[in-house]
Amino acid sequence: MILPREYTALPAGVPINPMQELVVPHMDKDYNIMLAGPTASGKSTAIYMCGWKYIEAGDRIGYIGIMRALAQEKSDDLDDPEHPWNDVARTVISGEYTYDEMKQKEIDEAQFVCITPESLASRLRHPNSERNRFLGQIKLLVIDEIHLLGDEGRGAHLEAALMEFCLLYPDVQLLGLSATVPNVEDVCGFMTKLNGKYTAKLVSDYRSVPLVKHYIPVLQQGTYAEYKQRVVDHCAHIRMDNAADQFMYAVFSKAFGNELVKKMQEDYGINAEFHNANIEKESRRSIERRFKDKNLKDLVSTSTLFTGVNLPARHIVITAVTAGGGPIPAHQLLQAIGRAGRPRYDSQGDAWVLIPKNPNRPEEFEFHKNRIENGEPVKSTMQEPEYLAVHLLGAIYVNRVNNLESFKAWFKRTLAYEQIHPSYREKEATRICEETIEALSSKKVRMLVDKAGTFELTRRGVIAAQMYLCPYHFSDLLANLGRLFALNSYTDHDIAKAFGMCFGFQSQASTMEKNECVPAFWGTVADMYLKAVSVCYLRIQSERIPSVLYNLDFQIREDAQRLHAACVRAHAESQIDNWDVPQERVDHLFLRLIKKLSAAEADLAISKFTKRERKLLNEMGIYSMQEVRDNLSLAREVLKPERLLVLGLTDAAGNEKRKVRAFGGR
Repeated sequence: MILPREYTALPAGVPINPMQELVVPHMDKDYNIMLAGPTASGKSTAIYMCGWKYIEAGDRIGYIGIMRALAQEKSDDLDDPEHPWNDVARTVISGEYTYDEMKQKEIDEAQFVCITPESLASRLRHPNSERNRFLGQIKLLVIDEIHLLGDEGRGAHLEAALMEFCLLYPDVQLLGLSATVPNVEDVCGFMTKLNGKYTAKLVSDYRSVPLVKHYIPVLQQGTYAEYKQRVVDHCAHIRMDNAADQFMYAVFSKAFGNELVKKMQEDYGINAEFHNANIEKESRRSIERRFKDKNLKDLVSTSTLFTGVNLPARHIVITAVTAGGGPIPAHQLLQAIGRAGRPRYDSQGDAWVLIPKNPNRPEEFEFHKNRIENGEPVKSTMQEPEYLAVHLLGAIYVNRVNNLESFKAWFKRTLAYEQIHPSYREKEATRICEETIEALSSKKVRMLVDKAGTFELTRRGVIAAQMYLCPYHFSDLLANLGRLFALNSYTDHDIAKAFGMCFGFQSQASTMEKNECVPAFWGTVADMYLKAVSVCYLRIQSERIPSVLYNLDFQIREDAQRLHAACVRAHAESQIDNWDVPQERVDHLFLRLIKKLSAAEADLAISKFTKRERKLLNEMGIYSMQEVRDNLSLAREVLKPERLLVLGLTDAAGNEKRKVRAFGGR
């Protein structure tokens, strides 16, 4: 089918595929549209088909990309000289940009605004600000990968942002783009509830290049190193059986990606390159260009490529279906699988999915195969107490909720409410709301107070709301560190437990994972905390993190930085029980966890020594501030007189000061 000439969504004479034909009757409507289909089936074209009327009228279109890379890619698409919107002003809004006057001018002039859920939620807290006035001018809001409402990490942020946006701007038209999921009706119902408009459900299984999936069992026995070697061997054998074709290998940790590249070369003579977030942007672009031009046959990549760049290959090998102790979400696997088969070049695409096969649990192989074949239902993460609590505090903070009744009304707008069985929906919603308020106002958590039926946030509640912290994990951390500081002395084991038993990464360790955990914690901490406590301990000991725990290590490091800032605020505002310690003591613990410093190195860092000074002092055998004071004549070889004065080690006359400050509990 070719669109009539009067439609400016696509260049004249460009045919559209059968899935895009479904959109044509709805192009000039203003009700919601939900379009579901396989990855790489051309869903993005629906944006231009439905958005042309707004562009022609000079209105704005908002595009929500669940990840910054996805938002950036959609903006970059318009750089193509052949793109119908090549001359449309656009911008990307995410947490990685500095919003100076020039950037704000770009935002003010953009007709096509690409934004991440977190950035949208942040700006919606100040909708009347001059810098956010563009929000009320958005007429079409595109939610790409809307099935990620069920994503464990970001789904609740997306859900809350959509709820708040549509409360403020109910006239907006919504366009949801999704992979094929079993419960697309739930998402349609949620979209209708958001703005009160009818939602047209359009579902297609069309794919320009047929896709064949091959499920390969990988024996799960022995050590983790032995299992990884089997994965490498399978990758190489599949590759050698199809030697003339291009391959992509999806990995879900940088450590294994590097290992795969190395072993493929050393063991099989296969030269692959590794595309990941750690290499320079220009190097990534070079890899992408060479692969696209067929000058590179084998490409190993993390999810940065599969979710951020539309780069297909003849074959895709999925090297893992689990990570960090749990299943990798089916949508993430299908995103990678969908890269198999190059339009206009291949008659079919082949996806090779490597699935562990444990002789003691044969049903697990079928479990993973079935969830990939059938997809996983979108399940709102607002059903989880932690996520619901985070966004309830945010709703109270912006005065969207102030009592139990307004909380119930707010909750009824969630996808979580939509997914409660109708026969007991009202009763269950009331129970959830009442239990959430009770938990947040409990003596242990103390994030809000109920004053004669009106909710008010405590100071620690304000901190949690402003920083999007889980109030339960935050309060656990404050309590754990309070107990730690109350001790006369504490060990690194104590520190690891204080951190690891509150971050919210509770999950049962598999036998393989347990073997990589610190033996000293076997039986001394609950199994659900074993992995997190072990990672925290290895970090503060500056030891290597086993590759099977890399994903958890990344999560802990990222969360620790926000929690450190929150604890500093709480300490300054006297919101912590039993914390009769200077702030430097708090900084000392977090520095060790975040920077992987020893106690002595953290002492020096707290004392504001530069990296170069620490290195030179360490080479002299000086590892703490006390040792600097005890060996001041030696330290003078490294530290200039003005630095000694600034650091409080000498007075203005250059004489030694004897003030001593201890930071650790050693």
